[in-house]
Amino acid sequence: MADKKPDENAKTERRPSAVKTLAWTIESKQKSLALVATRYLPADRLVKLAQAAITRTPKLAECTALSVVDSLMTCARLGLEPNEAGGVWLIPYKNKKSGTLTCQTIVDYRGLLDVARRSGEIAAIHAAVRYQNDDWEYAIDTTSPVLVRLRHTPAEGERGEAIGAYAVARLRHGECQATYLSADQIGAFRAKSARAEYEDSPWNTDEASMWIKTACRRLVNLLPRSPELQALREQLTREDQIEAERPVLALPEQAKQVDLSDEAGGSQPEPGDETQAGELSADEIPFG
Repeated sequence: MADKKPDENAKTERRPSAVKTLAWTIESKQKSLALVATRYLPADRLVKLAQAAITRTPKLAECTALSVVDSLMTCARLGLEPNEAGGVWLIPYKNKKSGTLTCQTIVDYRGLLDVARRSGEIAAIHAAVRYQNDDWEYAIDTTSPVLVRLRHTPAEGERGEAIGAYAVARLRHGECQATYLSADQIGAFRAKSARAEYEDSPWNTDEASMWIKTACRRLVNLLPRSPELQALREQLTREDQIEAERPVLALPEQAKQVDLSDEAGGSQPEPGDETQAGELSADEIPFG
């Protein structure tokens, strides 16, 4: 009897998906993330949160691995959780010239305030939107030891339209720093934002939060120097650079969560397989 030919239709071993490959790459960088992580966000928790983020947003797996890991280094330095309210949002952007997707970090305004509080330079910090019917007083008084006099009492009932936003901080030595922006000034910041063009942009879905963040960004420049605040300033500078380049957002539609277990799609990639789907291998990602 003649030997049977191999079944050409036999099921071949599936290569791991881009999401799984990136998840493994992130896990392989846990020690590097631990070198810069703060006590507010241990590296092992950051890795788990990052892996959860890419399963919820598979479009992130299409970004270069270098940009994703670099974004997680930012999360580690700031001690802010990725893709969680009050943390750092990992956003996929497409380069208009090359078409390459890269992951960029955008800090939630609540995360911005948390970093400021942790710096040790701030006794208290607050930010809010001012509405037309609110009771309001704001003045710079050079005869006062705290320099700034700000009083804001929200109106009861109908508050009217938003007319400004402010952020104020009392420093540990008692001095106050504050910044106030009118609706027109905030509108000028919005006009520079590439994200504002999209319906699901926070400028359209959560406008009050964006007003507050705009005021907080201005306040950060007035606060004392510290390692935490310096890292925050560097992050905000990067955000400004992103907006100046006006890249194309590559936000995905809602997708089913991807199962990262071995049973759900093949085995862990063999050495040399990590570069599929345009990703860098874990060993090729530089830190510095």
